[in-house]
Amino acid sequence: MSTPVQSVTEKGNRLKFLWESKQIDEFLADGYAQDACVVDHGTSHKGHEELKKLFEKFIDKCGEYSIVDTTAVSDDCVTQTYKSECEGPISTCKATWNKINDDWKITLEDWN
Repeated sequence: MSTPVQSVTEKGNRLKFLWESKQIDEFLADGYAQDACVVDHGTSHKGHEELKKLFEKFIDKCGEYSIVDTTAVSDDCVTQTYKSECEGPISTCKATWNKINDDWKITLEDWN
């Protein structure tokens, strides 16, 4: 049986592939809770519909990101830090993953 960190790392690698291949719908469905929130430099976006609009703005500008750290907070919560090299300055993100119905989903991303 996989540890929470192993499960999230594996899922994160799949999401990275989906992002880099610009499959936004699958990226959202596979990786984000329905009510997930992304805070983009102080502005909050919640739910798949809003997140899709946000991601469509950035997918061509921010194609690459790397995972910096993955830490288990509990058996059903993992935090992950990654950085993106967009046009302009490098942004960092702290993502919170929660186990929902035996699947790991991002519930919060905070970009700064």
